[in-house]
Amino acid sequence: MESLKDGSGHPPRIERKMKRKAITNRIKIIETLKAVYGDGCFYCKRPLDDHEIEIDHYVAVNSDGENKIDNYRICCCRCNRIKSDKDFYCLYERLEAKIKKIESRIMPYIDELSYLEEIKKTADEEIGKELAEANEWLEKHGRKNGKTKSN
Repeated sequence: MESLKDGSGHPPRIERKMKRKAITNRIKIIETLKAVYGDGCFYCKRPLDDHEIEIDHYVAVNSDGENKIDNYRICCCRCNRIKSDKDFYCLYERLEAKIKKIESRIMPYIDELSYLEEIKKTADEEIGKELAEANEWLEKHGRKNGKTKSN
């Protein structure tokens, strides 16, 4: 069988024609997209300052998306990197996977926190009962806040 590696030990590079084109009139396009979709990230809805705005192809170019304004969306760097060159639905699949991974890491801490909150609640109730009993005893013995009635 013939080796696919060139003399360097690496597979030969397959030249691809670049489908993406540089976006010209960026400011005008961003203003148009803001008017249509708002000025936050199209995907996560986070408000964006002008210097944070990236223009994403809603339908990826490698999925036959076009370099036209109706295929552009304003987004944040994070969503643009997560979505990468995949389609819109892939972004949500990737986000769901990230959320599940994060949840699996934090759930033990959330469970521990819930347990500690229950202990605190029980302790607060017990302290409240003891304070009420102490005040009752003080009143019964003619004292209020550690002072006798004659003070």
